[in-house]
Amino acid sequence: MSAPRRSLVVLLLLAAAACTDEAPPFVPPSFERADQVALACLDVVAAQGLPLADCDVEEPAADLHLLALVTQSQRGELAVVDLSAEEILDVDRAVPGYTFHPVGELPTGVTVPPDGQRAYVASSGARSIAVFDVGAIGQAAGRLDPIDLGDHVPFDIVADDGRLFVTAPDEGLLLVVDPE
Repeated sequence: MSAPRRSLVVLLLLAAAACTDEAPPFVPPSFERADQVALACLDVVAAQGLPLADCDVEEPAADLHLLALVTQSQRGELAVVDLSAEEILDVDRAVPGYTFHPVGELPTGVTVPPDGQRAYVASSGARSIAVFDVGAIGQAAGRLDPIDLGDHVPFDIVADDGRLFVTAPDEGLLLVVDPE
């Protein structure tokens, strides 16, 4: 078989292999090193975060949306995925592609307290905790003032009983932070 004929056969085989009935799953091109995830419940009509138990996955209400908050460790951002609407929320539609909330270098943990009102992201590079209003988390206005941890390098974070519990393993500490 001649070289041009072999090339044509290879091209036809590649084209045939590319034609399948199943489309590959959608992978957001903007996700870079997705790492930690926390779930939140959003009342889209009242623009208010609710306790996670209010979002019934088996019989969802039209106005209650289950959100996945996903840290992007490569770029120091928090992505918001509306699982109920099956879409990624774009924080700034004026910028091409998907834009996410900046949280600081090396986000290492994300949590939503039981009341569902806020979301918190620990960033070890920034030595801070980014704070978000869950009711407005799909918009740039959802980002609130961060909590500075001084010289402490946070790793993981859990919210409960009105407090944040933050590990600082390099120092062997468990920090208890009042988010107010």
